[in-house]
Order: sequence, then structure tokens, then C-alpha cells
Amino acid sequence: MALAVGGFRISKSLFASALLVLDAVLIALIIAYVPYTKIDWDAYMSQVDGFLGGERDYTKLKGDTGPLVYPAGFLYVYSGIKFLTGGEVFPAQILFGVLYIINLAVIFFIYIKSDVLPWWAFSLLCLSKRVHSIFVLRLFNDCFAMTLLHASLALVLCQKWHMALIIYSGAVAIKMNVLLYAPPLFLLMLKALDIKGVFSTLFGAALVQIILGLPFLLTYPVEYISRAFNLGRVFIHFWSVNFKFVPEQIFVSKEFSIALLVLHLMLLATFAQFRWSKSEGLFILLKWADIHPDVASVMFTGNFIGIVCARSLHYQFYSWYFYSLPFLLWISPFPTPLRLILFAGVELCWNIYPSNVYSSCLLLENAALLALTRVGSRRVVQISAGFMIFFSILRAAGLGYLQFCSVNNFRVLFILGLSVFLGFSVPQYFKEYTSVVGHDLARTNARWVTLSVLIKMELSSFPVFNC
Repeated sequence: MALAVGGFRISKSLFASALLVLDAVLIALIIAYVPYTKIDWDAYMSQVDGFLGGERDYTKLKGDTGPLVYPAGFLYVYSGIKFLTGGEVFPAQILFGVLYIINLAVIFFIYIKSDVLPWWAFSLLCLSKRVHSIFVLRLFNDCFAMTLLHASLALVLCQKWHMALIIYSGAVAIKMNVLLYAPPLFLLMLKALDIKGVFSTLFGAALVQIILGLPFLLTYPVEYISRAFNLGRVFIHFWSVNFKFVPEQIFVSKEFSIALLVLHLMLLATFAQFRWSKSEGLFILLKWADIHPDVASVMFTGNFIGIVCARSLHYQFYSWYFYSLPFLLWISPFPTPLRLILFAGVELCWNIYPSNVYSSCLLLENAALLALTRVGSRRVVQISAGFMIFFSILRAAGLGYLQFCSVNNFRVLFILGLSVFLGFSVPQYFKEYTSVVGHDLARTNARWVTLSVLIKMELSSFPVFNC
């Protein structure tokens, strides 16, 4: 596919190939000059050593970061890596660098096939500092899981359903986050295949799980299923990137988990009925030509809903949805400058370490804004975007750097004190004004009620401090 620019025809495939070469050079430079950060590698190798030593009880497969919590596919993949690298980090980095390029090539194929992005926006897929780090400086299993997931999506676009489901099941066997794609994938199957085709593809996927888990299912089945497919894990509040502003006692509570699960299911049901099947109904078999343009959109949106409702996102989880961000931004009714600002804002949040209240708020607001575009009108989206970005920048860039203020400077103390005073007094004044007069102080002549609501929300919201 080629586009004419300034009299020249620019091929998306050719531009993507050039980006692959440049990114391969960048990967080589990162491996050569950026220090490796040890996080989970030693734990992975310890768990693999136990497996290779004959241990089949999942409760006894442990590393220095805790017990093994991934399905059996993880053990096979990292056993292969240990065989190829001898357990050494540097050759493993080279292997993960190759994996990064393979994954990027698959992503480019998906974008070229879907024809959503302009050619120059392909470069956005190569610009994430965090994703480069996840692949070649951290060596997380998320890298293999997401590469297989993207390969599965590419096969779906080519109507290779049986092979797509087999590879998808392999991705689930490495890390269960891939299950976030299961609802939209199942919906697409119902629309593209007859009932016989659906059952045969699901049987193939189930068979993969049985074969990979057979050594454990035949010996310690309860231990394997309870550890490898544990949906009730409670993550550590400190590492949360998305809900750091939620108090820890609420964050770890069962009620919070259930509320997010209910929200997740409600959003999936709403999108399935009114966005993904809005014209033909939920269970109407369609010709492939009728649903092909929306395959990547449905898959990426379904996964993004799961990301928004996830109780905790750790830094490596960014790889779960980074590659879908340009797609989601370009199918949303944003002007291009705003798309780039949102993309940069999300990347910024994922590169703040450790995460704090303000980075989490900014990340959640960006995610909510992007989700809003799938259900709201263009005018509502434009107004919401302006206010959310403006106030997010104020909170993140201003309050986020209070820790560097000098408390010995009277001017700094005066400005800080005045800011805190206004932060509490202005919302209180708005509240009392409304109760006495009977209407909001923030009244506008705008035709859109949304504008008045947004002004009221921002000016009447009390400040939140990370104590």
C-alpha cells in the first residue's frame, strides 16, 4: 500500500521495513550500552531448574521473588531459553532483541492489513522507552505472551482460525493476561464461523492447554490449576501504576476487586451489544467481508476495557496494550495533535518510577478519555479532552514536584500555603453557594450541558494529597 506525498509515493510496507532496521540498530545499542536490570530473571531460572530437576508440584516451584504463578507454557519457553543461553543474561538479551523485532514485524503487518494509521504514524510503534526496556533489559515473559498474541491476531485477519486459536492458547499458557482478548475473540468467532467451526477451534485451543499441562495434571492437578490459573491474586499496592491514588486498604479489599470485575463485565456487554454488534445483533452469522475491517478494532478495544478495569498494572504490563494505542487513537474522533499528546501522556506515566498519585490519575484520565470516544459524541469528546488534559497537566507537573520545594524559602511557603488554601476554600465556596442560591456558580451559556458539568466538577473537587 502506497501513499502519495509531495509527488512521491511512500509505501507503508517499505517505511515499516526501514523502521525495523533502525529499531534493530537501536536494540543492539541498548543491549551494548544500557545496563541490564535484574528483576525476575533469577527467579525464572530457579523455577526452571526445579522443573528440569523433575519437580512437578507447582507449590514447590519457587524463585527469589516468590512461587511460580504462570501456566506450564512459561516453563517450556524459559527451559528452551536456558538451553540456548546457559542461563546467561547477555545471550538472553540478544534472543529477546530478536523477539522484539519479530513482534514489531507482526504488529506492522496488522496495521498494514487494517489500514488505519498514516504511514508516518508507524514510527510511534518504535518510540516507547518502557517497551524497549521490558524486552531487552528486563526479559519478562510478557514479551513471549504478547508476541504470540499478536501472531494470533494476524492469523485471524488472514482467516486462519484454527491456527490462530492454537497460537492464542499457547500465549495463554505463558501468561494469563492474554485472556483479556478472549471475549472479543469469541464474539468474532461467533460471527465468522458456524457452530461446528467454533467448537473445532475451541477444541484445538483446549487441547493445547491439556498437552502442555499434562505432566502436572497427571501428578499434582489441584496444585497446578490453583497456582497456574489463580484469578484471585492480590498484587502489592506499591507496584501499582494505575490505582496508586486508591488507599491501600481499599486496593487490596475483595469489594474493590468485585467492583472492577462487575464494571469489566458491564462494559464488555455494552460494547458487544451496542458497538461491536450494533446493526446486526449479537449472534448473527456474517460474511467475513462484513467484519474484516473491524477485527483489530474489536480485539484491541476489548483488551483495553480489561486494562482500564485491571486492579493493578505493573510496569511490564504496558506491553499488554502499548501496540494498540496508535490504533485506538486513530479510530477515535481526535485531531492529530491531540492524539500525539495523549500518546505521549500515557508513555510519560509509564516512565515515572516509582508511580505516584498524580501519575496514576493522569494515566486513568487518559484511559477514560480514550474509552469515552467509543461511546460519546465528537463534541463531548473534544470538550472533555481539553479539560481533562489541562487539569491533568496541572496536577501532574505542578503538585508532582512539590517534593523538590525548599521549605526554608518564605516565598515558596507562601505560594504553597496559598495554593493549599485555595484548593480547599474554592470547592467549599462552590458547595455553599449551591446550597444557598439553588443553582451552580459555574453556569455557562454554552449549548452543551457537558461544559457546565465539567467546570463544576473541576472547581468543586477537593485536592488529594499523597501522604
